[in-house]
Amino acid sequence: MPADSLIWIDSRVGSKELLPAIRRAGVRAELCVLDSGDFMFEGKGPDGAASIAIERKTIPDLVDSLQSGRLQGNDPKAQLHRLRAAYDFVWLLVEGLWETDKHGMLVRRSLHGTKPLKGCHMTADGLTKALISLEVKGGLRVRQTASQAQSVAFLVALFRWWTEKAWDGHATLMTPYAGHTIQQLSLFREMIRPLPD
Repeated sequence: MPADSLIWIDSRVGSKELLPAIRRAGVRAELCVLDSGDFMFEGKGPDGAASIAIERKTIPDLVDSLQSGRLQGNDPKAQLHRLRAAYDFVWLLVEGLWETDKHGMLVRRSLHGTKPLKGCHMTADGLTKALISLEVKGGLRVRQTASQAQSVAFLVALFRWWTEKAWDGHATLMTPYAGHTIQQLSLFREMIRPLPD
């Protein structure tokens, strides 16, 4: 890892609490005010340096930002628009596991059983579909973790993946995904399939 590699962490609540754990994992990290995203760093991309950002959301914050449109709304100030405009690669890190009541509504666990998420009008199915839409149509890479410790482990692994090897040094990139077909391809299609689009 280059000596100047580090993770920049937004200094506001929701990000800065992970600073000590990231440092304990052996990664240089510093606080700053980020315009968008909770974490960012520079890595080795396909065409040289690449900017990588991670937006971290707990389940209640995720639900609130989806319902309000703060994350994915049509407003250019929505988080998704700003993230995609500012960075080359963007992850949404969803921290926490959700549970449902007998009607499929999202709930949180408490000492006295489960309670509805405050202000939540979303089912677990609706949340899952919203996350799929963010991946497929929004261009975000979604990663879910069960705890803060798992979030730190993912951030550290992601940082190391991007900074320790060149883009072409990752073995899985050596064999492009060809996909599956139901019918056997013609000889012509077999010949042109490896060509770039």
